[in-house]
Amino acid sequence: MPSIKESGEILIDVAGGLTRGGDETSRGLTELEQKANAAIEALTDLRAPAEEAKAAAERLRARAENARAKFEELERAASVTEDGARLLQTACDDLQRGDADLAGAFEPQIRPIAAQVTQFTESLRQSADRLERAVDGVAEGAQQIGRSTDQLLDHGEQITKGAGQVTSNLAQVKKRLAQVIPAAARAVRDRGREAVHVARR
Repeated sequence: MPSIKESGEILIDVAGGLTRGGDETSRGLTELEQKANAAIEALTDLRAPAEEAKAAAERLRARAENARAKFEELERAASVTEDGARLLQTACDDLQRGDADLAGAFEPQIRPIAAQVTQFTESLRQSADRLERAVDGVAEGAQQIGRSTDQLLDHGEQITKGAGQVTSNLAQVKKRLAQVIPAAARAVRDRGREAVHVARR
């Protein structure tokens, strides 16, 4: 059991610790409040560009879908053209059976055209397939941007509200800290000094 003097000295030390702890906590709360406000400001700054990005992504997605539709139309046109080229090849086969002289005159001119058309449409189809995949990637990327932006805006709204509440709470805590700690430290220090004074008598 400490003596009266030792108890008084302990209380004086406790009073100093309370004061230092209160000051440190108050500084920490001030910094926390500043950082929270800076984070809210950063989110606010991000909102407009994020909404612009979302709108741009939506336009991009719509144009990508339009481009995909055009490629599908191109593929259908290529199929129709290939069907026509096959009909030419079949006609040449039939012409061989029907009249060898006419076949000899026209087949060398018709078959290369039909073959060239088939080759051209096949090359076109392969290019269209590659471009379609690229367009699908663009559309998927645009959708992802849209989803991410929605999440950002939604969570940002929640965080802003939460941070506003936290900032309000911080202000209350700082106010209570400013009221309670100095009074407690003063009371403890006074009691300690009184005990030391009594012990000296």
